Amino acid sequence: MEQLSEKSVKPLMANPEHIALHHYNIANEKEEVEDVIEIDDGLDCSLYSTPSVGLSDTVDEKKKRMDSYIKDVAKDCKRNIKQYLKFHEDEAREFRIEYTEKIITVFQQWNLNIKEIGDEEEKLSDAFYQQQKTFKKVRMLQNHTLKGIKHENEEYLKGLENLEDGRLLNNVRTEIKKQMSVLKKKIAGS
Repeated sequence: MEQLSEKSVKPLMANPEHIALHHYNIANEKEEVEDVIEIDDGLDCSLYSTPSVGLSDTVDEKKKRMDSYIKDVAKDCKRNIKQYLKFHEDEAREFRIEYTEKIITVFQQWNLNIKEIGDEEEKLSDAFYQQQKTFKKVRMLQNHTLKGIKHENEEYLKGLENLEDGRLLNNVRTEIKKQMSVLKKKIAGS
């Protein structure tokens, strides 16, 4: 801002109704004149005996201190915001790493469980086929034994029928008689 000369200050002091407010824009980091406010405080500036150059220096000095203060505050705010963001970014990164590790662990365990289930299924399948083969062999043996029992039963029933009819007994008696007569002939002939 250019230095105000004594002549340029007097007209301002003579008419204190117009004061420019300076606004510091933090985003763009530059000073802007925001608005002109009209003030009517009824003061007569001609009564003041302070030299206008001294007032200008004081205003400039206060403005520089204010600018410096605002810049420091803005720097502090930026630093605090950066620290806050860094802290939360670090937390988010840690969370993502932890989450990823947990997901990887879960998927590894899942794959291991699927492999174990596949192995168990294969074992059960083998055991099932072995039992099926054994069952077929047992069934074949049972069928064979059942056929033998059925055949023996049929022979037994035939023999019973023959006994009941007396034919077998008659046949046995006839056979015994024949053998006895043969034996008698051998005994008599000797």
